[in-house]
Amino acid sequence: MAVLVAGIGDVASSVAAVFHDGAGEGGQPVRLVPDGEVFAFRYGPVPPFITYFRFDPAGNKGPDVPIFSVQQSSFLHDFAVMEWYTIFPEI
Repeated sequence: MAVLVAGIGDVASSVAAVFHDGAGEGGQPVRLVPDGEVFAFRYGPVPPFITYFRFDPAGNKGPDVPIFSVQQSSFLHDFAVMEWYTIFPEI
C-alpha cells in the first residue's frame, strides 16, 4: 500500500484513509520533515491495542509494529515522535 506524501496538509488527508481500514482507528499522523517519513498508529478494542507503522518518503507503508506493553484499550488520539522515542499516552 502506498499513499501520496506531499505537503503537511496532504499527509493528514492521505494517510487518514489508511487508518480507517476496518482494523481499528487512528490519530494524527506525524511527519519528520528532514527525512520525509510519516509515522502513524492504529488502535482497537483487542490486543495489540496499539499498532505503530511508518510510510517512507515515497509513500510506501512499512510493517506494522504491535505495542504489547499497553494493557487496555483506550481512546488515543495523538502521540509524539522524537529521534529515538515514540510516546503514546495511556489515558
